[in-house]
Amino acid sequence: MNATRGFGWCAGLLLCSCSSENSPTDMTKPGVSASAIRVATTAAPVSSSAPAPVVSTAPAASVIATASAAVSAPAVTSASVSPAASTGAAASASASTASQASASASITAPLASASGTSAASAQASANTSAAPPADTFTCTELAGNVTTAEWYVEGFEDKVDNGRWQLRAVHPAYVENWAAANDALWALTPTSPCTTNSNNPDRVVFNVFVDPSGNLKDTQSLHIALLTAINNFRTKYSNLKRISILTMTRAPNNMPCVADQRLSIVEAYVDDAVDQLQALSSIRVEVLPPFYAPNCTVYQDGGPHITETARPTIAALYGDYFSAE
Repeated sequence: MNATRGFGWCAGLLLCSCSSENSPTDMTKPGVSASAIRVATTAAPVSSSAPAPVVSTAPAASVIATASAAVSAPAVTSASVSPAASTGAAASASASTASQASASASITAPLASASGTSAASAQASANTSAAPPADTFTCTELAGNVTTAEWYVEGFEDKVDNGRWQLRAVHPAYVENWAAANDALWALTPTSPCTTNSNNPDRVVFNVFVDPSGNLKDTQSLHIALLTAINNFRTKYSNLKRISILTMTRAPNNMPCVADQRLSIVEAYVDDAVDQLQALSSIRVEVLPPFYAPNCTVYQDGGPHITETARPTIAALYGDYFSAE
């Protein structure tokens, strides 16, 4: 069903999204604008073994604190037994690598297989094998923040097959929340549910937002949190064949629309953390291209939220992309 009507629960909520004051902005990445031609992406190979469930019962803040602590914890290896080997830059690099490997290991079991032909990719990607076309998916869940809902309910479903799309979005729905397996957002009834497999979608488009007041302020801690969130999707949705990572709508050239206010851009460390997901060669994770607003007038008070008059424009930006799959 179409969600343009009856999405009243988001009105009046305190709305916010991602920012960081310490990281430079990446202005060099190609992306999608209102006039751009759709870019197709490819994903990684699949085998038929089932994923090993990893379920967290800790709240979001606890999950991310644990993941962040793991980044700086020393790795227990034969080299780390020696005091000389466990100090200095070499030991720090070893600990960081081991922590990253540990986080990645929890989600390396393959997703469910899907058949289909490959699509040409205009993005550099570590994923080089065939990905199923979109029409093989019975239900795609767009998982995001309330900011995602602003454009989803304003014409997006008019562009796509709305019987095969649904929305799971609420405030807050940051990476930190998706990384907590027991967060209340998992119990939400999706908006405009799919007609088939609504409770067990076979694709997730994960719209990534970072809590501006949270602790995910660097590439490595955010990457680990993203891995944890991805594992939660895979554990909860046994039908899952693909996870598509979508960053928030960026201001033109990914430059702030208001001086000293960075809520309309995606920070470089966020892009770096997301790009690292493309190295997950044994599961179907694809990184979608960046999407740019046509101008700064689309934002409320400099972003990230979209004005009511501009929401159909942003809905069409995403709708044109996904309808061309």
